[in-house]
Amino acid sequence: MSDYPDILILRHGETEWNLSGRMQGDQDSPLTDTGRAQARRQGALLAAIGCDGYHWFSSPQGRAWQTATLANLRGAPITPDARLAEITTGDWTGLHFDDIRAQVPHLFDMDDSLSWYDHAPGGEGLAAVAARTRAFLDDLTGPAVIVTHGITSRILRCHLLGQSWEAFDTLEGGQGVIYRVSKRQQVGRALRLHRRCRRFEPVTTHHFSPFHTVRRFLFTERPTDARLSQRFRLVYWFRTPAVPTASK
Repeated sequence: MSDYPDILILRHGETEWNLSGRMQGDQDSPLTDTGRAQARRQGALLAAIGCDGYHWFSSPQGRAWQTATLANLRGAPITPDARLAEITTGDWTGLHFDDIRAQVPHLFDMDDSLSWYDHAPGGEGLAAVAARTRAFLDDLTGPAVIVTHGITSRILRCHLLGQSWEAFDTLEGGQGVIYRVSKRQQVGRALRLHRRCRRFEPVTTHHFSPFHTVRRFLFTERPTDARLSQRFRLVYWFRTPAVPTASK
């Protein structure tokens, strides 16, 4: 397993197609008011975490690039990289998810599985996403902030945690989130947004079973690779507070 640097992974904010339940894939739609607020809150969280000296990378797709721009409060250079783009979904692109389910109901028998992404007619396929994201990570030379998409984020985190990419749909998703992947030899610490006074408080993580929710704004994941028992990786999960949508 490669020894990757510390990495912060952001998923883009809510978009108009997210809100209406349409498949985006390699197409795009603008961030909503909520999505833009999520991106700004991600920027505030990054400022609290501290990411000076990190290289910024973003998917070139508009929703990710806009999120990166809004979250990049210190104006660090952002490098676009097509290997961080979302999985392409072929003929399903632009369709509502309910219509896709109606077309191929047998692919949705397992409610928690996202493996149906691998069956999009004319789509890229999950193995191709795994290959390009692995190549991206192998090219990193230092700590990085990565702004990307839902499926791509999950597969990136599989690589970083030493898990098979096929386990991607066992990892958390969510919008307006930040995952911090870092090697630690002691209990990790994270920052939680205190809603009332709008300040950040340290929260100590606890080591439970994989994918166990510790706090509302904090999520930990541990690798299955026994070789990392002494130097394990953690993923810190930050969900930004819900932002009320602007009145029409």
